[in-house]
Amino acid sequence: MHPPLLAELKRIGVVFPGPSKATRAYTLRKEGIVAAAERGGFRPQRRSINKAAFYCSGLIVFERI
Repeated sequence: MHPPLLAELKRIGVVFPGPSKATRAYTLRKEGIVAAAERGGFRPQRRSINKAAFYCSGLIVFERI
């Protein structure tokens, strides 16, 4: 299930033909990913942000505890 804003953007996006313009990773919450990794025996070691024109992503490197 998508948050309301993302669901609305998805509805708007179907008007424009062609390949998908985004990945599905934006639907994941960073806190949930970190919590799941910690429950699995990992901890965040390094975080960084990758930026380019019209694109931004985050990277979290985990290490086994």
